[in-house]
Amino acid sequence: MVNYQGGGCQAGQTMSSIQITVDKLKSVSAVTSVTGKGGIYPIAAKQTSKPPFAVCNIADTRDRQMLDGAGKFYTGRVQVDCIGLTPTSAVSLGDNVLAALEDVVKETVGDFTGVDIMFADTDFTDHSNDMSTYRRVLHFLVTWR
Repeated sequence: MVNYQGGGCQAGQTMSSIQITVDKLKSVSAVTSVTGKGGIYPIAAKQTSKPPFAVCNIADTRDRQMLDGAGKFYTGRVQVDCIGLTPTSAVSLGDNVLAALEDVVKETVGDFTGVDIMFADTDFTDHSNDMSTYRRVLHFLVTWR
């Protein structure tokens, strides 16, 4: 876990939303049958990675404030980039990622309990300048204690 203080969270909590997302995706066969367990990356893929693969990044992390202060009930916004060699492969991988993450309710994922994951409001596609790779971008809200 990265020891990073940011977004109003205690040190280490910011990286947790990525770890939860990566661990959940690695546990879903509909995703790993496309990417392999080694094809789901936190922050950046290896330069030698061959599509299809998924990359998870932090968009935002917050500790929910309660009446008596910080609640230690964290919410992270995670971006998942689904990379493919064709538009169809990027969109299809995105469909599998969406199905894996959109309805996670009060699950234990890795070392984290009470995990909720829901689709946020971002879903778009784009491509590299030379059109050799295609990307579908999805955002999720990840909540945990």
